[in-house]
Amino acid sequence: MSENVRHAVLALRTLRQPSRTDAAPALPRVAAQVVAAIEDCKRGELFPPFARVHRTGVVLHSRFLAGKLDAAFLAHTLAQPRFKPLSDLFEWLSSWSRAIPARLRNGVPASLLGLGNDKLFRPLTVEVFLTCAAMDAPAQARQIVARRGEQFARSVEIFLERYQRDRKRNRFVEYGWCQPVVGLASAGEETHNGGQRVLCLHLRGGRRLAYKPRPANGEQLFLSEDVRGRPTSIFGFLNAQADAVGAARLPLMRTLGGSGRDRYAYGWQEWIERSSHWGKLASSTVGDLKGTRLPRNHAAAFWRDAGALSATCFGFGVTDLYEGNLIAGRRHGERLTRAYPVDLEMYFNPVQRLYETGLVAGPHGHHHVGFENQARLCSLLGTRVCLIEEGDGVQVCLVRQPWARSQTFNVVGDSQGHSGYAAYLGHYLRGMFDAWTLGCRQRRGLAKFIKRASRSSYRRVCLKPTGRYLPELERNLQGIATKGASVIPFNNDERTQLERLDVPYFYCRASGGSVLYLSPPSKPLRPRRASIASSPEREAAARNAQAIRACSRFELAGIGWALRDAVAHVFDQLETLTFLDAQLGIRIDLDSSSRGQVSFEWREAMHQVTYRWTARRQYLMLERLPAPKADPTPRANSDLRRRLLRLQRLDSSLRDSWARGGFSDDPPKAQLEELMSAAASWLAGVVRKYGWPGRSLVGAAACSAACRLIQHLNGARALQRSCLPLLRRAAQQGEVPWRFVAGLTDTIRVQDGKPQLYGTKFRRNGAMLEPFPIERPESVDRRRREVGLESLKRYAHRLHRLYAGTLRQTA
Repeated sequence: MSENVRHAVLALRTLRQPSRTDAAPALPRVAAQVVAAIEDCKRGELFPPFARVHRTGVVLHSRFLAGKLDAAFLAHTLAQPRFKPLSDLFEWLSSWSRAIPARLRNGVPASLLGLGNDKLFRPLTVEVFLTCAAMDAPAQARQIVARRGEQFARSVEIFLERYQRDRKRNRFVEYGWCQPVVGLASAGEETHNGGQRVLCLHLRGGRRLAYKPRPANGEQLFLSEDVRGRPTSIFGFLNAQADAVGAARLPLMRTLGGSGRDRYAYGWQEWIERSSHWGKLASSTVGDLKGTRLPRNHAAAFWRDAGALSATCFGFGVTDLYEGNLIAGRRHGERLTRAYPVDLEMYFNPVQRLYETGLVAGPHGHHHVGFENQARLCSLLGTRVCLIEEGDGVQVCLVRQPWARSQTFNVVGDSQGHSGYAAYLGHYLRGMFDAWTLGCRQRRGLAKFIKRASRSSYRRVCLKPTGRYLPELERNLQGIATKGASVIPFNNDERTQLERLDVPYFYCRASGGSVLYLSPPSKPLRPRRASIASSPEREAAARNAQAIRACSRFELAGIGWALRDAVAHVFDQLETLTFLDAQLGIRIDLDSSSRGQVSFEWREAMHQVTYRWTARRQYLMLERLPAPKADPTPRANSDLRRRLLRLQRLDSSLRDSWARGGFSDDPPKAQLEELMSAAASWLAGVVRKYGWPGRSLVGAAACSAACRLIQHLNGARALQRSCLPLLRRAAQQGEVPWRFVAGLTDTIRVQDGKPQLYGTKFRRNGAMLEPFPIERPESVDRRRREVGLESLKRYAHRLHRLYAGTLRQTA
């Protein structure tokens, strides 16, 4: 084995490849069935993959076991005495899967719980394969394999019990998760809480659902989207507020807590799908890398929202947002790509720098962060064991170096070949500032909301990084990762979990309190208080967490270091050190990665806010913006304003008269059509001369009048279509409320016979008003919130109260 290969992998055992003259060994029934399946190119993922080491040091996946030669190799391997625990495990799992009660399999096909579903059993069988290959003590290997098998079986039974309980209580119906399960897969990371793992449920119809058997439920506290139309999460609360500066949006997703006595111990959340914009990001001798590749305008919007997410996570001390825990993708049935923190366990931590969140790289950290700035082909994700062909034998190896990846879910590129946000630094920083000022403005209300919402929430407490536990865990699993006694001190509760072959997992209430851990296999899983000695550092961390819950970090100066870290992360990729965008209201001037400044226009506050930093200090400067210049044609603007307001009064008067007549009186209708015809010609001339009449041109009231007028011009469809992009651009600049963009969008779609998006258009049905057909009605309230509209139910109730009398009289 070459030195390059020795550096990338650690060879543990050499397995002999059988010759053609070797007779097929006799195997137990289930093991023989598995070998036959391998010969038919099935169930290959039950075993470690074949791999090779590239000259750059990364480990390349070659293939899974498949075909006659691999089946012969596997048969001779399983026939060895050291692999008898694996063959026995196959027999035991086959019997166990057949013995699962039918009541627990309701909605989950029995075929998904058998060894034919290699995606469910793979993490267990690969780990057991490594144990058998590495350990020289047969009795100890049998004991470890039996314990892991029992833990796996019990964890699946607990999942089935919880799934059936929540299914019978109709808890999934409201979220659209009531379809039968057609696929079941198990995550491959380390186990917690008695050998439990995250599961992915594939539902009929294309939806996917994640089952998370852990108490920490930060996704529910931060990201949860309530289907009833009111915010129940921190991000939802912020999205529902009026924008302080810009319109950057935070991601939301559907999450559901547990039920029953063990409701704190698990939860459900929707699975984030691959982006609809998918393409090649990079090519090399290792291979091609595919990922999210957005059109340029979509990329600008993505990175502005990503900046808002970064600032908010920094403000609330969210950490561990590295590769795999942050996904750039889309929700089922949507096309919009956003960044979703899908594994949000650790929050309310006293972070001082943005790189402590894991979103960007720090001075001494690795580059596998949430927002990777280059399309590298290496990844920290992947199995810890592989097979490497060496001469006439096969080496069973522990993987020391990163695996090569063919796809990535946290590198975002654009159609111009850029990766990361270096080409969109202005949008990213603007999103950070917009979200931070919103948090500053809403600090008091946000603190009250968090106090109420966090009562039933839990967060993970990390006593030591996971990397500190892995050597000891591998010692317990295989006895080969380290030699001699552990040099890292563990307390009794850490050692208890390590001895049950788990990575130690601790948590506490989001509102504070004792550090806890779960003690399986009692039913339900019960929390135990951890025997952790108090220390000045732990007491300080508790005080800091309380300050974060009170939103005391949201002060204007508090975002300065985060802005500097965001710039430093992409500094080497910047094409220019000076950037000015009047439309975004931002100016960036950099001297080096540790020295520079960024200025933001805060037009609503009539100030320019400048953050300047050096290697050790940061400064905040406020400068009052000059008053807007006098309009060179004040009379023209005044005339426009008066004309728009007069048209609105006439329009409202005629429509009220028409409504009182049950929408059947001809005179008001004829007058209204004549008025709209004249208004269309006049408005077309205004738009050609001035562009869309926004707030700065005609004032807020007249701007709203113009937006309502364009929706009423049913006979001028060409004008409506031409004005929609103008209206959208004006909304992006803060000149027009987004709700009017939604209204005109629905108007055009209804005229074209298409379902509306926002549910703003209603029609008469007897004595009632009903909305025109709506596209994806289950998510209409989320779309309405994004443009500042109330829930559809509340809007329909208002319309009914307004027109109920008239409709009843004319029905």
